[in-house]
Amino acid sequence: VVIATNSLFIGITIEWEARERTFTLPSSLFVVQIIYTLLFLSEVVIKLAVFGPRHFFCSISWAWNWFDLAIVVSAVFEVLVEIIAHDPQLSAGSSSNLRILRILRMTRLTRIFRVIRVVRFFRSLRTLVFSIVNTLKSLFWAMLLLALIMYVFGILFTDVSNNHIIEGGTD
Repeated sequence: VVIATNSLFIGITIEWEARERTFTLPSSLFVVQIIYTLLFLSEVVIKLAVFGPRHFFCSISWAWNWFDLAIVVSAVFEVLVEIIAHDPQLSAGSSSNLRILRILRMTRLTRIFRVIRVVRFFRSLRTLVFSIVNTLKSLFWAMLLLALIMYVFGILFTDVSNNHIIEGGTD
């Protein structure tokens, strides 16, 4: 539930930023972002405390744990940079801070991929997602073939049009 509501919240903040044309979130949205970050941070800390570092990093679900840890670290880092960037005493006011902040905003989107963990609990949804992923290779080759066909016909039509213009055709 938290992952799904966080995904919706990310959509809301992106919509707000697009509408207002600014990267500065209002304090209410920033507080909600901090709450989600603290929830995810507490989840990782609790998992580390309960299972221990060895099981957390080397168990069957080690990939998911590393993924969660990377997402949480990037979220904490983003919140810290945003706090520093908006505090005039802590920030130097340089444009590099804003550049870093914009890059970190892109890492926020990785939190949406946590929804993939929910997919494993729904068998039919998991089957559908795996089917789509497995058809991407065929889709790539079909798109490449389509691009090749369009390229060949583009060359053919350009050649015919050039021949007609060069020969001085008026019809």
